[in-house]
Amino acid sequence: MEIVVQGMCRVLVSEKALGTQPLRVYAIACQHKLAEETRLAAIATLRTPIEDVYVEELEALSAAHYFNLLKFHRRVKAEIYFVLRKASDTDHEFYEYKVEPTRAEPTKEVQSILYRCSDRHSDCRFGGGANWWKYFVQNQVIPAVYHAPLRLELLEYPIGSWTRDKWSCTTCKTIISEQWQHAIDSLRSLFNKIASEVAGQMKF
Repeated sequence: MEIVVQGMCRVLVSEKALGTQPLRVYAIACQHKLAEETRLAAIATLRTPIEDVYVEELEALSAAHYFNLLKFHRRVKAEIYFVLRKASDTDHEFYEYKVEPTRAEPTKEVQSILYRCSDRHSDCRFGGGANWWKYFVQNQVIPAVYHAPLRLELLEYPIGSWTRDKWSCTTCKTIISEQWQHAIDSLRSLFNKIASEVAGQMKF
């Protein structure tokens, strides 16, 4: 019987199941008190909006379990917004986070991962960061995070079409495209880390 249960658990948290119906997997895992599967499913729900989504299994989900999922989403968004505000409005750097549940703000170590404009006479600098980065964070990343914090694949389209008219700095203009994939990869890695750490502190 134990082998059968283990096999069912593997199917439940398969890449296909979590990728297509994470909310359904979450509801099933909660109903059968599968702690690890519940945690993995909760993280997977961050990849897609869950507002106004209905699956039949939700009818058996307790209000407490659903409330904990919404609380998890709010906490992850709050942590990510904190990262983005620091990255876009201060010194054009990301911060590596260790999320502390008892602190108002997470502890942090500064880790520079993105290009910093070297042209001190350029108008492109904004609080230490280039305008294209601030525009990207405010107009693309933050709206996407609001609906689905881990759905960054929506942001992976050519950068030129919406930033070309903002490339006033000849220094940044020559390397902005090279930094694009690095920025996306760094965001995804950092967001996944935040989600995993917050999920480890939650009781679903």
